Amino acid sequence: MKTVHFVRHGETEQNKDGIWQGHTNTQLSKIGKAQAKLLSDRLNLKNQTVFTSDLARAKETAYFLSDSPTVRKNLREINVGDFIGKSVKETYSNNLDIFDALQDDTYVFPNGESVQEFKLRVQQEVDHIFDSIDEDSECVVVTHGFFIGTAIGLSLIHISEPTRLRRISYAVFC
Repeated sequence: MKTVHFVRHGETEQNKDGIWQGHTNTQLSKIGKAQAKLLSDRLNLKNQTVFTSDLARAKETAYFLSDSPTVRKNLREINVGDFIGKSVKETYSNNLDIFDALQDDTYVFPNGESVQEFKLRVQQEVDHIFDSIDEDSECVVVTHGFFIGTAIGLSLIHISEPTRLRRISYAVFC
């Protein structure tokens, strides 16, 4: 059986301040680096494959876990387009249609990615990772909150079917 462990990157200043990051290359905060170090100490990975998003906050976290993580652009956070740099709370308050549109996947972030496109990217990337690891092995995937939440949602949708998404575990910082 193949097992994938998802890890959200350590804290950034933008996480702490509730700011949309999307595809920006924000760095880990001092707390985020301490979180990544603590995770590394706890996991004590040996000869385990580590995949990571190409965004700096995820790569920084991954390098605490492995000297040579496999960097994958498709593990990026959802592209939130014009929301980058804006307050998450204010964005939701000023765009009440987001909640309904997120429920049926019709939402498209202004000048960004649609939820439908993102879900397809998540499914394809999870499939790629499962295809890349050996039977009876485990790997760690360092990525982003929206990506992990979407992978969880996809695994719940397919819970009654034999699917590779059923062997996923999650560790989330922040």
